[in-house]
Amino acid sequence: MFNNQREHFSTMKNFAILSAGVITGGYVEFNEYSAIDFGVTVFDRVSIGYNKVVGSGH
Repeated sequence: MFNNQREHFSTMKNFAILSAGVITGGYVEFNEYSAIDFGVTVFDRVSIGYNKVVGSGH
């Protein structure tokens, strides 16, 4: 996890992973076992579900 930007009031549950270059808005919820891959931007007030992967931003 380097070069990430995680904004205010975001929560990360057990075993959630953010890869390099991820940018998130506020009030984002990362549920258990979720993975956000390289360079992805996540908008405000989003919930990433249990055991989900959000693909590469490149």
